[in-house]
Amino acid sequence: MTPPSARADGEPPRYREVARGGLDRVLELSGGGEWDAAAEEARGLKRVFVEAAGTFGPIPSQVFDGVLAACLARDHDELGDFAELVVEIFP
Repeated sequence: MTPPSARADGEPPRYREVARGGLDRVLELSGGGEWDAAAEEARGLKRVFVEAAGTFGPIPSQVFDGVLAACLARDHDELGDFAELVVEIFP
């Protein structure tokens, strides 16, 4: 996963920014046929949200596990379904 950079105000990125920005990167990579890179990005996102389970519970990490599975399966439709869930969780 590409490490999130500090925001313009110098603050660390918020979880929403990490989730949505990372998802955008996964979609960009998969859309360009770079499924392995998309899977690596998804793996990093899953790791971030596993570590944040004390804050969010298990659902976000499970959703990013689905994003990862869709990337490994190279399935655009499944990836789209999980992308919708990410947007629902992090509006």
